[in-house]
Amino acid sequence: ATEIVLGCLDYAETVHPSESFVAVVDAKNVASRRVLEKAGLAHVGPAEYRGEQREKYALKRKAP
Repeated sequence: ATEIVLGCLDYAETVHPSESFVAVVDAKNVASRRVLEKAGLAHVGPAEYRGEQREKYALKRKAP
């Protein structure tokens, strides 16, 4: 799963090279949270997504 997230981030970097990227995940889904952390995303805090409480992760890309 980590490899898939890394591949998506690599693709997103080619399309939007100066953007930051965010992900939201169910707080109870420990495995998904671990995948995001292994891919380099940092936990930002709680967030609401589609009316439900989630946890937000972010990855800041380095400026070229």
